[in-house]
Amino acid sequence: MGLTEKQREDLRHIRGVVQDSRYRIFHECNLRQVTVGFKLRSGKITSDLGIVAFTQAKLSRNQLNDRRILPLEDSVKGVLTDVVEVPGGFYPRSERKVRLPEDSLSETLTKPTTLPAGFGRSANFGRQRPFKGGDAGIHFAVSGSGTFAIVNKDSEILTNNHVGANEDVEGGDFARQGDVWLQPGAHGGATASDAVAVLDRWNKIAPAVLHQDYRFNMYDAAIGRVLDNLEEGTDFELGQVRKLGNVEGATSVDVGDEVTKMGARTEVTKGIVTHVFVPGAVTRVGPYHGHDADFALQLVIQSQQGPFSGAGDSGSLILRDEKDKGAGSYKAAALLFAGGTDEHGSDLTIASPIIPIIHNLKFKL
Repeated sequence: MGLTEKQREDLRHIRGVVQDSRYRIFHECNLRQVTVGFKLRSGKITSDLGIVAFTQAKLSRNQLNDRRILPLEDSVKGVLTDVVEVPGGFYPRSERKVRLPEDSLSETLTKPTTLPAGFGRSANFGRQRPFKGGDAGIHFAVSGSGTFAIVNKDSEILTNNHVGANEDVEGGDFARQGDVWLQPGAHGGATASDAVAVLDRWNKIAPAVLHQDYRFNMYDAAIGRVLDNLEEGTDFELGQVRKLGNVEGATSVDVGDEVTKMGARTEVTKGIVTHVFVPGAVTRVGPYHGHDADFALQLVIQSQQGPFSGAGDSGSLILRDEKDKGAGSYKAAALLFAGGTDEHGSDLTIASPIIPIIHNLKFKL
């Protein structure tokens, strides 16, 4: 899709307006999930750019007036605005039923998990050898399925905390270094013989508890180490995403950029970065062991050909949808971890920019 030069100028202007109007938008309008991006019409992407807020319950002007809340369109001048209702909110995009780590590996894997009604089947929920990015995987204590993003040249696997670290939250002890990772996940009938890696490092999720220690999250990520007894080429492949190819390096993306991904649920899909959350705004996602969590500076991605992602795609590596002409490889752009559905049934995928993840967790791409 891309942006025209005029749209790029408009986007810079809109960001400046948001910066100057932050107090009114966040406090007088009582909105925190605030982005810059494309206006949506009946769930479809338009070419119009503006300030777009997401909320679980959209109020009428009369309801706003009764509660003394300033309508978003009245808070700024000369800029288009939009409020999008996401009735169920944003939630982690693995398909799972979490078990506590006290469950033994043998108890957890005695019987394969029954696929939930309506879950849908994908050729990529099964066992893959060699496995690579885009294949299904999960922490042993989670009866469900997520996606492994990629295996890097250090034989380390990137995925989400809620896929590889059992939704480990601050104040809890839901995961430990050395916990086993399985490929496939439970929906592929994983057993103890499907162990492929162990949990090495991850970020604990800070719950959105409003007190003096409140803080937001930048991402939901975990890294595992491939087991020493597995062989490259036979058991796993480095730097590859299934059905897409080689990935080398990382890049940033912005509104209008085209992206692609390979996930365990919806496999290969293409989409557009439609919205970027502004500084000071948050994306509320949950539950993580009963708690919601706030994330800063996230991306919203949508597809014009159906959903960009679904339950089971958490952990997918989102790539800029253009190969480096010299190297013949993709660059990583973001890590998929959450999503929701707007009032018109359109999918909204939430992803974290990849550069802070690989820098802070020391994951080489």
